[in-house]
Amino acid sequence: MTALLIIGIVVLIIAFLLLCSVSLHVKYDGEASAEIGYLFLSFSYPKKRKLKKQKISDKQKKEEDKPHKTGTVKKLIDEKGLSGAASELSEALRAIVGGLKTAARHLRVNKFDLFIKVASDDPAKTAVTYGAVCATVYPTLDFLYTHLKFSNNKTNVSVTSDFNSKESNIAFEGRFKLRLWFAALAAAKILAMIIKQKFKEILSKQGYKSEGSKALRYPDDIGKQERNDR
Repeated sequence: MTALLIIGIVVLIIAFLLLCSVSLHVKYDGEASAEIGYLFLSFSYPKKRKLKKQKISDKQKKEEDKPHKTGTVKKLIDEKGLSGAASELSEALRAIVGGLKTAARHLRVNKFDLFIKVASDDPAKTAVTYGAVCATVYPTLDFLYTHLKFSNNKTNVSVTSDFNSKESNIAFEGRFKLRLWFAALAAAKILAMIIKQKFKEILSKQGYKSEGSKALRYPDDIGKQERNDR
């Protein structure tokens, strides 16, 4: 009886932990930050540094003077342009949400604020980019409405054009909640998707080499083969 009681208590504790929600708070305004919370635990990215009352060493000064690395989103915008970056992010988001159907249906969106200002040094380019971004953002938002659970009046999305500015701007803030069981399931599926993609890349590289050495024949090889046939 004692053993059964202990097992029952353990099962109840595990069930309670799995049913508790994991919260995610994401922000982007030039730099990305995220905070994950579970019960009384909290994890932040980037890590919050504790201020200490001590002299700053020369090494720390050099590290502070180093230029900051360009963020992934900023780098993508610089490479693909605002409309191209929006398109790639939309495709990635659709692929992730589509691949996590079960977990996605249980993801609760408590806050979703997205503000995009389109600007450039050419008014014509600004107008074209604005149209392309709108054509990407709003259909993607409809897709998310269909697959995720949005809290009422918790969405604020705006795409505007500014012909008096030369630099575009993106700001995003989102708050999400998902039970630990579904969060673990989603994490496992995402990990499996990443491993599968990496495995495909490895196989494609190896397949190309093997085909190049065996299956594919270059003009010289073809000529030799034709002479041998004669």
